[in-house]
Amino acid sequence: MKKLTLIIPAKNESESLPKVLESLKQIDCKIIVSLKDNDLKTIDSIKEFDVTIHKQGGTGYGNSLIEAINVCKTEWYCIFNADGSFMQ
Repeated sequence: MKKLTLIIPAKNESESLPKVLESLKQIDCKIIVSLKDNDLKTIDSIKEFDVTIHKQGGTGYGNSLIEAINVCKTEWYCIFNADGSFMQ
């Protein structure tokens, strides 16, 4: 069983998020992408990836994180940026 979840808050990241998710395939973890349900372009761009899409009910970056943390089921979680800023 996977013990780590990467929580990725996203907003209008249809170009960068698929690249980020592709680079994360080698890591043995769960991934929750938290975004608004009207961000259809980003949602469509990540449909082929094995991620959980959390549709944010509230607004703002902090709310996105809190909601995703609350649905996280693993022992550990880590926040990861959707824009690729954590990558080389």
